[in-house]
Amino acid sequence: MVCVDILQKALDKLVIYSKEHKAESAISTQRADIGDYSFDEAEYDYIVAASSLEHVKSESVLREVLDDMVNGTKALGINLIYMNTNIEEITISSEEERQPLFEILISKDDMLAMLREAYQGWEELLVDDQPLELKIDRDNKPVMLKADHLVFAARKS
Repeated sequence: MVCVDILQKALDKLVIYSKEHKAESAISTQRADIGDYSFDEAEYDYIVAASSLEHVKSESVLREVLDDMVNGTKALGINLIYMNTNIEEITISSEEERQPLFEILISKDDMLAMLREAYQGWEELLVDDQPLELKIDRDNKPVMLKADHLVFAARKS
């Protein structure tokens, strides 16, 4: 299993967890921006993108990453995508909306259309969305992050 993240801290935690669960021999880590990462053709049985695609540099890069994931998946392989859409950030004390610190700000419907275009000909296994509300800090101020958390899974034919 290859785990890719731009944050070294996240990869370090993964290594710790893999040791705790006696899985370190099954995991390798790679520090990279997912927008710059490249999959070899038909390299993986499963590709999971968990709350990473909304952080690529642009929608055109997002489309490139999806294409790369499609090409990097073996026949009958599965891609599972967790992605926040309809993202809002609200400063709790003033109830003022602020500019979300995400690179991809896209509606759930537009993202689902983009996914269905990228995964045309694949079997859709799961499409779901859940409202997300999460208290976070921005510049030492409490902020409410609101989003529709989209889950999309598909199997390559």
